[in-house]
Amino acid sequence: MAEKNIKEMSFLDHLEELRWLLVRSSAAILIGGVVAFFFSDFIFNEIIFGPKSPDFVTYQFFCELGKYVDMQETMCITEINLPIQNREMGGQFSMHMWTS
Repeated sequence: MAEKNIKEMSFLDHLEELRWLLVRSSAAILIGGVVAFFFSDFIFNEIIFGPKSPDFVTYQFFCELGKYVDMQETMCITEINLPIQNREMGGQFSMHMWTS
């Protein structure tokens, strides 16, 4: 039988591995947050508030489906009345930061 080459690690070696794993994970989260901060307009307008627009991809799909089943008037969305309110003093800024 082939003998497995198992590397035994001491407790401090395990702690060293854990430390580098936490450093790499923190760096990845920080980089992801910075990238999300710079692309926040896309994230808000296209992803979070995308369904607010009548040309949202799901609405267009159902409108096209309605054309095939002769229900175009009932399946097409032409206007969405969705007012968005902010009830806190720094709500817009904190929402921007938490989303990033």
